[in-house]
Amino acid sequence: MTQTEILNKIDRIHEKGLDAIRDRNFESYMSIFAEDLSYKQLNGKVIDKKRLTNDQKRYFSRIVSANSSYQRITYTYNNDLFSETLQQEAEISIRVFAFFKKTINVMRKATYDWSKIKDDWKIINVEILEEQQNQD
Repeated sequence: MTQTEILNKIDRIHEKGLDAIRDRNFESYMSIFAEDLSYKQLNGKVIDKKRLTNDQKRYFSRIVSANSSYQRITYTYNNDLFSETLQQEAEISIRVFAFFKKTINVMRKATYDWSKIKDDWKIINVEILEEQQNQD
């Protein structure tokens, strides 16, 4: 694959993830991550896919609406490994108790490492570098 083809493929997977969040399709969202995922949170704690799945399942059940975008800052590609640093912005409304909702604006910078596993690109490593949250 050419570098342009790889970038287009990764961008389509990002779109799949954004659509999954907007549609609250948990299974589709989690399918983007490899089974042996390593996810380093902003506080330095590293979690695996099982823990991320449990955390995200609770989160997805509370989503009322979501909009998100990203900008690729840097990337490298070598054989079947792709690494990128993204600047992401999201506005997410979640249910609080039964009748209330709150909106959270998130700005995040993170590095994502991808690997081609059985002809599919999967995220194998995430490192959150910066994150800011504002609540309405």
